[in-house]
Amino acid sequence: ELNKVISEEIRAQLGIKNKKELQSEIKQIFTKFLNNKNWEPINKNINYHGKNYGFQLTPASHMKIGNKNIFVKEYNGKGICCASTRESQHIANMWLSKVVDDEGKEIFSGIRHGVISAYGLKKNSSERAVAARNKAEELASAALYSRRELLSQALSGKTVDLKIVSTSLLTPTSLTGGEESMLKDQVKALKGLNSKRGEPTKLLIRNSDGLLQEVNVNLKVVTFNFGVNELALKMGLGWRNVDKLNGESICSLLGDNFLKNGVIGGWAAEAIEKNPPCKNDVIYLANQIKEIINKKLQKNDNGEPYKLSQRMALLAYTIGAVPCWNCKSGKDRTGMQDAEIKREIIRKHETGQFSQLNSKLSSEEKRLFSTILMNSGNMEIQEMNTGVPGNKVMKKLPLSSLELSYAERIGDPKIWNMVKGYSSFV
Repeated sequence: ELNKVISEEIRAQLGIKNKKELQSEIKQIFTKFLNNKNWEPINKNINYHGKNYGFQLTPASHMKIGNKNIFVKEYNGKGICCASTRESQHIANMWLSKVVDDEGKEIFSGIRHGVISAYGLKKNSSERAVAARNKAEELASAALYSRRELLSQALSGKTVDLKIVSTSLLTPTSLTGGEESMLKDQVKALKGLNSKRGEPTKLLIRNSDGLLQEVNVNLKVVTFNFGVNELALKMGLGWRNVDKLNGESICSLLGDNFLKNGVIGGWAAEAIEKNPPCKNDVIYLANQIKEIINKKLQKNDNGEPYKLSQRMALLAYTIGAVPCWNCKSGKDRTGMQDAEIKREIIRKHETGQFSQLNSKLSSEEKRLFSTILMNSGNMEIQEMNTGVPGNKVMKKLPLSSLELSYAERIGDPKIWNMVKGYSSFV
């Protein structure tokens, strides 16, 4: 009833009679309102086994060296919410997500964001392609920012090496949602950033003096897409369009023959040679990834919807690459990936071992996961983007067989409902 009153008032003030035009105008007004709010860093803490773990989330507007953020176009302390579908300069909803242990030491970091596509612009237009390129360059700059030592070296004039593992969580099917064309925009733009042999990629970074400075980066990017919603995991949609992409990227990451004979090559082998202590973790995660892909386990829920995307991010971080992950909005599927990573990295820090494949969460692990879902910063990010907290991944469907396994993974219906929040209203 309140929405109806507000709609009628806006209709009267703007003189709009068409219902569709009215809805579009209301959405634009609300988007401007959200984008005019200050986006501040989010710092959350949880206690587990007597140890304090910190979750540090830095929005793009606060990725700074001096008083200004590092990007070509200033954020001026504001955010770009996920409804900004025609935004051509910035990625919607981009954050540096970091986990630190009780001594303040980083144990994981990566970049979470909305899709690299201005999908509100005309499909296949040059304007949309340029926007995707701008967003991709901004992601690369954010990835460099997340490796502060590399950033300092680059600004001092050195050419630095940077690897990015991009894991998209879209369901690229033309049947619904438009995510097929969004993924094409993103993959093309990210692949276009790869450095040619002997020719580093040039990025513009705003330095400590607030001036734009060109830096040289030997940039390598691999792109994956693993659908994680009901359409992908319960109905098998969207995989035909990404199997080839994922196969090519696996070859870059783990070697041409890894899936056949298990011999690790590619970026992972380079990392082991450069940093031998990471060998056991790389082998453990790589073998799990091999089993998942060869048995096509990523195409079903089976009690762990994010089994492959989560492990891909963990492997990326372990080998020294920057893990980046996204869905369409950067808040729901992306937020769940963020929470799954945090749960697993804390478990690893506590036990010294990553989880076994196909293992169910224990009662204690469910409590940890619930605590993370409620206290990791995801609720705040959802509210910044929509005005209310809540994750759309949590759904009750007419056919329970089509529901994802989050009721089981969380274990507590009250927590499940709190995580769902007001998401069904936006």
